[in-house]
Amino acid sequence: MSRWEAGEAALPDWRYAPKPELAALLDVLEEAAAHPPIDGPLGDLYARRAGELFREAAIVDALGTPEFRRRAAARFALDASEHGEQAARWALEWSRLAPPAEPVRVRSDDEDDPRSLFSVLSALVGTLRLPVRITKTDAISSSAAAGDGFVVIREGLLHSPNSARRIAAHEIYGHVLPRHRARNESLGLFAVGTCGASDDEEGRALLIEDREGLFDDGRRRELGVRHRMAAAVFGGADWVDTVRIGLGHGIDARHAVAMAARVHRGGGLARELVYLPALSRVRAAFESDPSLEEWLSRGRIGLSAARVLARSFAQTESVQSNVATTGV
Repeated sequence: MSRWEAGEAALPDWRYAPKPELAALLDVLEEAAAHPPIDGPLGDLYARRAGELFREAAIVDALGTPEFRRRAAARFALDASEHGEQAARWALEWSRLAPPAEPVRVRSDDEDDPRSLFSVLSALVGTLRLPVRITKTDAISSSAAAGDGFVVIREGLLHSPNSARRIAAHEIYGHVLPRHRARNESLGLFAVGTCGASDDEEGRALLIEDREGLFDDGRRRELGVRHRMAAAVFGGADWVDTVRIGLGHGIDARHAVAMAARVHRGGGLARELVYLPALSRVRAAFESDPSLEEWLSRGRIGLSAARVLARSFAQTESVQSNVATTGV
């Protein structure tokens, strides 16, 4: 970090923990993708999810090897659809926004300051009466991450009060609540997720930020630069190239290095490619059919699966209604 701040390009010294043994898991997922437990539309949803999990496990299995980037690109590809094109336009426009004025900043893990991310998350979890733990770590590259029954924040970061509220809304309303509600669903897909659900979940979380009035120019600028960095990594950019993209957009050296570290996770994960296309896709889908949002809010359900489930449930209700009417 200090060498970049002094104007000297430097390479990171990546060190990875031993990767788990995943051969047996990969075999199970490959079998489930080829032979789902049930037939019909639901069986197809299970098969597609198993295939996606297979691709993600294969990425982990290649951690720290030259194969990692190829496998990551197979899962987190550059979106060539209209939503990918919209994402590229947003990224170009937003990355050129002027840096925001330096606001008051508070340590993310300061439990004594009600403006801190830890405190805002804790208050929101309490208000919603969620069985969720707020924990701290220095071992994640993002500001926060949600899992089943917990939210972990990166300690030691400085956030403005507005950013703390935005991150809390993103994690709780966008990620935690769907997982919590999935526990009350009889269909396991709500909990294990459907293919594309994690991507669409990120898009909806960004939409929630916008609805809450927290999607400001600073956030847009960061997302735009991150998208352009990830697109460059997908195209073969190395570490130095990626940091220089951030510097070229007026990002200070410390932040540019942190953003590059996030994009290059594991050897070039570039998962940041999913955020802006997902925002475009989710926004368009909800505008076209507002009922789709209920499916995404009930669990880890993606847009394509929500459409399948809506048709399947409508057909089931129609059959049940006919049976009740005819007395069959």
